[in-house]
Amino acid sequence: MSASRVRCAIALRSDAGNSKRMVVDASLAWADVLALAEEKLGLPAGTVTGIRDEQGAELDSAKDIVDNDRLFVDVATAGGADRPANADGAESVELAALTGLAVLAQGAASVVLAASRGSQRVAVKVVPGELAAVEDRVWEALPPSPCLLKPLARSSAGPLPAAITSLLPASSIAAMDGSPAALVTELQPSSLSDALVASGPAPRGTASVGRWASDLADACAHLAAHGVAHCDVALANCMVSAAGGLVLGDLGQAVVGRAPEVRSDPSLLKGRRAAYAAPELAYARPGTEVSLAASDVFAAGVVICEMVTGRPPFASGAAATPALADAAAAAVAASTSAGWAAVVRSMIEPNPRVFVRTMRGRTCSVVVWGDMSLRMLLDTARVRLGVDTPAEHCSLIHAGERLNPSEHVAEAGLAMMTLVHLVETSPQGYVVAAAVAPALLPPSSRLRRATSAGSAEGGAAGGGAPASGQAAPLAMRGKERSQGSAAPATSDSRPAAAAAAAAAAAEAAPGTAAAAAAATGAGSSSPQGLLARGRRIAKSSSAAEIDDEEDDVGGVGGGSSAELAGRSDRVAAAAAAATAATGMDAVGRPAGSESCSPRVTLSDGLRVAETEKRWSSVAVLAPAMAAGRRSIRVEVLSAESSCGAAVGVAGSPSFVFAEQSLGVQPPSWCYSKTGKLGIGGQGFSSYGERFATGDDLDIDLSMDEAGEAALRFRRNGVAQAEGAVVPLVRDGADAAEALIPAVCMGSNSGDKLTRLRLAVAPLVALDPVRRHPRMRLSDDGAVVTNDEKWATALGAHYGVAEAPFAFSVQLDKVDAGGGVAVGFVDSDFDFRRANLGAAEGSWAYSKTGKAGAGSGFRSYGVSFASGDTVTCAVDPSAGCIRFALNKVDLGVAFHGDTDGFASRLLVPAVCLGSSAGDTLCRVRIVEPARYPLSFTPYRAGRDAVVLDDGEQTQTVGKWATVLADHEGARTGHLTFAVEVLSTDRGAGGAIGFADAVAFDPRRGILGATAGSMALSSRGRISTRGKWTSFDSAWSHGDVITADADLDRHTVRYYKGARLLGEVPMEMDPGRRIVPAVCIGSSSGGDLAALRAVPPAVTRWDPARSKGSLAFSGGNAMCQNDGKWATAVADHPGRASGMLCFGLRVLACDAGIAWGFVDARKFHATTDNLGTARHSWAISRTGKRAVSHGSSRPIWEPFCERIRVSAGDHLGATADLDTGSILLYYNGEPLGEAYTDVVGTVHSLVPAVCTGSTAGGSEVVVELVPNHVPTP
Repeated sequence: MSASRVRCAIALRSDAGNSKRMVVDASLAWADVLALAEEKLGLPAGTVTGIRDEQGAELDSAKDIVDNDRLFVDVATAGGADRPANADGAESVELAALTGLAVLAQGAASVVLAASRGSQRVAVKVVPGELAAVEDRVWEALPPSPCLLKPLARSSAGPLPAAITSLLPASSIAAMDGSPAALVTELQPSSLSDALVASGPAPRGTASVGRWASDLADACAHLAAHGVAHCDVALANCMVSAAGGLVLGDLGQAVVGRAPEVRSDPSLLKGRRAAYAAPELAYARPGTEVSLAASDVFAAGVVICEMVTGRPPFASGAAATPALADAAAAAVAASTSAGWAAVVRSMIEPNPRVFVRTMRGRTCSVVVWGDMSLRMLLDTARVRLGVDTPAEHCSLIHAGERLNPSEHVAEAGLAMMTLVHLVETSPQGYVVAAAVAPALLPPSSRLRRATSAGSAEGGAAGGGAPASGQAAPLAMRGKERSQGSAAPATSDSRPAAAAAAAAAAAEAAPGTAAAAAAATGAGSSSPQGLLARGRRIAKSSSAAEIDDEEDDVGGVGGGSSAELAGRSDRVAAAAAAATAATGMDAVGRPAGSESCSPRVTLSDGLRVAETEKRWSSVAVLAPAMAAGRRSIRVEVLSAESSCGAAVGVAGSPSFVFAEQSLGVQPPSWCYSKTGKLGIGGQGFSSYGERFATGDDLDIDLSMDEAGEAALRFRRNGVAQAEGAVVPLVRDGADAAEALIPAVCMGSNSGDKLTRLRLAVAPLVALDPVRRHPRMRLSDDGAVVTNDEKWATALGAHYGVAEAPFAFSVQLDKVDAGGGVAVGFVDSDFDFRRANLGAAEGSWAYSKTGKAGAGSGFRSYGVSFASGDTVTCAVDPSAGCIRFALNKVDLGVAFHGDTDGFASRLLVPAVCLGSSAGDTLCRVRIVEPARYPLSFTPYRAGRDAVVLDDGEQTQTVGKWATVLADHEGARTGHLTFAVEVLSTDRGAGGAIGFADAVAFDPRRGILGATAGSMALSSRGRISTRGKWTSFDSAWSHGDVITADADLDRHTVRYYKGARLLGEVPMEMDPGRRIVPAVCIGSSSGGDLAALRAVPPAVTRWDPARSKGSLAFSGGNAMCQNDGKWATAVADHPGRASGMLCFGLRVLACDAGIAWGFVDARKFHATTDNLGTARHSWAISRTGKRAVSHGSSRPIWEPFCERIRVSAGDHLGATADLDTGSILLYYNGEPLGEAYTDVVGTVHSLVPAVCTGSTAGGSEVVVELVPNHVPTP
């Protein structure tokens, strides 16, 4: 269960047979729990005397119920007689009255007997008592179904009669732990296995097989609809009834009353049959979210394959791959139909991140990625479904919203595993068919949306108006998408429900936020441009076409100026209604005024603007800012030679976007592509650097409470004009009442393409207005100080609604007794009266190592102190907030569904202070550093599968590229490493880097396609698309590191800790670079698999080291001529496996010690290696640092004195699996210095401590990856 859980739901059962659901809060007193149980069960006060769990153990606290996830409890009442709880409607049966007992079948821990109960033939299944109790609980929550085998009765309390036990093998009795119970069911005429044999040899395509497959689907759907996961769907548990239908039995391992999405742990695989276990259960590491209901769907698909083909699609223990699933579906199609094959293929899809598993109706699977166009999704679905209806008469509907094919998957708000309805319409407009299904959606731990399982109409009523205060800039103001009419009613109620829900949004009452969202597609918004909309009606698919190669531009282009003006008027009116409905400030301009030039084409998400015409201006759809500071980012997707672009702000209502150009006419100010500053009415002057395609531009607007405004611009994160502030003078006839962020694009001749896109802006400062007065800011807003009582400040940011976002805070100085908390708040959080983490609507990680979400703080990570850097990261689509300390991930702290931040607009925040109010606390905003340690399924080739929470990628297909889950970098170092899991026979792999903008992983091959470079598993390096010999081939288990120095424009490759060489980077300087791999083979059929792992140790981290140290040579060299100081490596740390490093001594006139520190707990700014806890080291004196208990380490003799001098090589190797650390001197082992370093407790990072007590002597060392000297 989630670490943040404070309550749980339990099923109460009284000894009188009553059963009720009750929610228990961990903070309740035990007397209150008993009183609440009496109230729920309708019993007199004082009647309930105790509560027992399902094993009969007495409980005595609410916390015990919640912490141990008690789901079913029995209530003991005064004067009541205890009795076993039976299945709903089942009676206790006297087994001695059964006659004709005979063994029918035997399993590992169960025996089935045939018997007679009077004139009725029954089956008696003898199982462990705990499994019988599970079936009892299941049938209390589950209505009967003709497709499920429900017990008629069960044994009474006490031992089974001798007539039964005498028939049980001794091994079976032992497996039941001496406490067997008996379940009595109607004896079915045949097992499914026998019925299949009788129906003839495989392959089978008979009507009976079709019926049995349909019945199995109905059984799984019935279970999921009532919150039950079977967890043991298998051929052996299926029988054929007297009526000829399939019935599913054996619910002894079922889970009920538990959320369908659970945190994986090894117990999920306990008792499961390997051939039927869904891949996400087998591959998911502990803590990953998985869907038990979806695993039933996978198992049902395996059973159907067995019915038809005579064998399971995946051999027991073998990895499930798309190729094997395709082969199984083809075999099914050969004996049945393409429709059945599509259903089965969707059920057994191995990749749980990019697939919708559906059970009924015509369904298909489509592997999608974030920037895949919905037109491509629609066309792919039509082909796989065999739909002959032309594309212009097909629509996609999701959560009651008709989607526009011109949008992209991510822009449309579709996460992985989302159910989408394909609705076919005739030219007359009526629905003729629909592919909808009760979908059981496995979650993605990174990209997940809250979608209920089991309902055929699931999601049709989703959407709704945005919550108050939840608005942020993510869209260009301008032309409205035309409203496609909803499909009229049809005999199929499922698509009709979806269409009706879509129509309801368009018909919302005038002036409401829902109506505005329906008209504009804006709804609730977020600064990265991924709309978190309410209901949305898109234009019909017969409108302007779009090439899926384009970056989501198209939609409403074309049309007369009058038509466009009319659309803009309606958008303005709808936007004004939305802002009024949500309580936001008015946009500051009259309804009907133009906000977009008619020469500009906007995407349907209003996030991308493009033009091939003359100069045109577009306003950003952002709430007006009366005071404060906000940033907006614009990505330059295309800016050809001789065309231009500019970003800035314009004053409303004076500036007319339809007619005027930003920076030319007043009131407007802009930063242009030529690097000049434009001020309306005053012309252009030199200002900053030129920008081009691929650049990121930040508009940083600030306004004090007196109305004085200023503007800053950043290119690729670098402040222009050395950070100079541009004052915005708004006097005179053209005075602006409000300032609106805007862009301008085009050319003088009007025949060049310019395309711009809005994106999430980084956090660079705190808001000078949205802060408590006790929080004092530096001039640039990056540093905040408080030496009084607790207070909170919000970031200069519009907020995050969908795209992943992270920011980092470094503790400059926090005195003893001072406190720090960092995290996120709801956009309408009252920062004047409430504090981060302590009040509702906030989620924080505190200096004490605890996490708080408004209802008290709980244990989470480790404490932090001065010098430490804390990173806060939120992924709204995955529904999680996590934190990192000194670049080491601490895991998920909060979940959107259980901790209440789902669908909220989250704003970064910091809280400082103390209870006494007399302690100095100072922190600063710093650039977040994140190590890429996983792959993303969003940007991967079709045949690549991403597994194990993104840590592993594999394929048995042809070559496919997979990008790392990283936003990319332009400067500094970027390091990525993989472990070779498999490169069978003809399969291979490659590691390298790609241009995040120019390289398309869906079509490109890493190293062979322009905009990429790589080292292949055959030891060859790519040079402008050609491969040349570089090193030896990779082997199983090798760890390959690619280390890019983006400032020097070079890449170094390592195999293990050995440097293979350095090569120049292929991509142009200044491009945004992202790590990538390529796996596969030329013909397919062989397995290639790589796992992302921590890289080799290559440099020091100045941010985690003592400030008195000097670093050079790409931070590989560390120099100290002062007192003792510690340097820590720039590395994510390792908690398992091997970690080694070496030091090349360049000068040594003072002392030196080397070893490892715990990245999460060691503070180099205040501690030194070997003298502080959480460090392991050896010094040149031959002594090692040893901690006894909780005391600080002391130096104890370990070996002879080491006479370290220039030219020597010092090394260390940590084996986190065995807990040992070995030290080396010039390649010779000094011995095993430690044997008790437990990797699961520590995350080790290399470190060195140099200097002397008095200072004045120099030590210079160079960090190298290997513990042994290399030439």
